[in-house]
Amino acid sequence: MARSVMGTYRAVKIIYRHTFKDIHPFEREYNGIRKFEPVSRSHEGLMDILQIGRNDQDGYFYYVMELADDANAECGARNAESALTRPSDTLSHPMGEGRGEGIGSLYAPKTIHSEISRRGRLPFEECLQLSLSLTAALDHLHKGGLVHRDIKPSNIIFVNGMPKLADIGLVADADDTKSFVGTEGFIPPEGPGTPQADIYSLGKVLYEIATGKDRRNFPEPPTLVADFPERELFLELNEVIIRACETNLRTRYHSAEEIHSDLALLLSGKSVKHLRAMERRLAIMTRIGLVSVAVMVLGAFPYFMAIKEARHATRDAGRARLAEADAKEKLSGAYLAQAQAGRWSHRPGRRFGGLELLKKAAEIRPSLELRNEAIACMALSDLRLVTDLPAIPETGRLGECLDRKYERYVYADDQAPSMFAACRMAPN
Repeated sequence: MARSVMGTYRAVKIIYRHTFKDIHPFEREYNGIRKFEPVSRSHEGLMDILQIGRNDQDGYFYYVMELADDANAECGARNAESALTRPSDTLSHPMGEGRGEGIGSLYAPKTIHSEISRRGRLPFEECLQLSLSLTAALDHLHKGGLVHRDIKPSNIIFVNGMPKLADIGLVADADDTKSFVGTEGFIPPEGPGTPQADIYSLGKVLYEIATGKDRRNFPEPPTLVADFPERELFLELNEVIIRACETNLRTRYHSAEEIHSDLALLLSGKSVKHLRAMERRLAIMTRIGLVSVAVMVLGAFPYFMAIKEARHATRDAGRARLAEADAKEKLSGAYLAQAQAGRWSHRPGRRFGGLELLKKAAEIRPSLELRNEAIACMALSDLRLVTDLPAIPETGRLGECLDRKYERYVYADDQAPSMFAACRMAPN
């Protein structure tokens, strides 16, 4: 721990060459820090590297970091500055010179590990927010071409209440991770050094904060989980944790972005369990489909011919449906044309005849054109042809043509007069 001339407290890590058997791991850690330094300040979920120094003559390099919050403060939320303000505190030089005797005596870094030790299992909402922050930070690290290789609760610190991936001494390029490093219980079966290995380690961290149990007990649920008031929410989060800690690489999350998306789904109130169940059903159906295809391939030639004929039949049926639709479209057009022709004529009853034709056309396919034509027909005079009276021959003689009520008329020809009912056209 150190304090600058401005009075700001920082964390300093010094790596000595003599602590390594050979120079390769020393240089690898130095190169990892050097590559992590610009990435660290580009995301709020990564611990900031503020300065890097190296002294080859004395055989060491160092880097200066921001300091974690004080775990000993009330509720663990106070920044380290508040615990280190005593005037008697002396400076601890980044190079190891003038180490202070009183500095840091009241301070302990706040980490995920210290929170689990103090509080046990964390509430669901807090677990979810921590998970979202850490997966976003890990995704940013991976997209920068780096892997952490040692994610565990004690390597996740809080700075001003924000969780951050810290202790980045083992950070390395994704293509330069030959050494076997990490912490027992957080290392996946295939070994560390890949993005999926980091996801496995983070999954074990999420297991510890959600259950309060040691990662070696995975996947054992927390005690009395059936009595949890937030049992259903825990089971949803547990679905994400189980997939993150899969030993099978094919079923484990392939990227931190994937696990972050599932956590965001939980935050929105959706069910990850339901999504996983649908994926499993789809996988089963896909396998069944593949088996069915294999059976068909192994079947006889006539079966494939039957499939071919079925395809032809489907294609012909499609053509028939298209032809039927085309015929209906033409019929609708014919109805519309008849209605327009009737409207342009001066025949009695054209209004009612036109509307009847438009009704038939609308049953096939309603359209704006039909609507406009119907409006035009409605504007016509309301006349309807009741019946056609027989024409009077030129040789005929008309007597009293219609009575006063216009119910009967008289027609006289050369032979004899006849009386008809005007509405029935029948002799009366």
